[in-house]
Amino acid sequence: MQETIEEKDIIKWLSGFYDAEGCFRVNKQIRKKYVSYSPRALINNTDLDTMEYIISLLLNKYNINGHVRTTEPTTNRKVIRYLEIGRITKVMALCDLLIPYSIVKYDEVMLLKDFCISRYSRFVDNNIKNGKLFYNDYEIYLYHKLIEYKAHKKGRSCLSYCSMYANISNDISWQWLAGYTDGDGSFNINKAGSASYCLATSN
Repeated sequence: MQETIEEKDIIKWLSGFYDAEGCFRVNKQIRKKYVSYSPRALINNTDLDTMEYIISLLLNKYNINGHVRTTEPTTNRKVIRYLEIGRITKVMALCDLLIPYSIVKYDEVMLLKDFCISRYSRFVDNNIKNGKLFYNDYEIYLYHKLIEYKAHKKGRSCLSYCSMYANISNDISWQWLAGYTDGDGSFNINKAGSASYCLATSN
């Protein structure tokens, strides 16, 4: 009997795909009169059908939308479709969706969520809607912590690095692994006829 795909299975797959292909960061922009810090959750892939499915799933099922763009390569490489989510409430919603099953980027998602929670709660407390709210020390700390964590993952020297969320309760599931494989894996048959499964990742 064929198993039915449940909503939880899809989110586990999505978390695996984001762990492979996603990026969670805070953009710093130095302006003439002030410095701004903006949350960003990005994902991109050359499989346009998969990207369209993710974009549609997040929008229609969870009301999470963002900026969609496509880059046309100048070489013989494939077209890349991007989904960039920057609105604080939408980033928070995406983080909440992924956190229960995220593994590789769990720390990054948590840091980004904490940044968004701090900003959003202060917008509400101060009844400010135009975005002109100063950044407090905690938010700037989270920005630097996220940079430090990303540098550590890329193998750069980070003498002050320590894991902020050391205990990740999420376990690898087959659905998560399917998503991670869709992002960073490949299946091949070589000239000798041998089949192989390869998962190439820096994590």
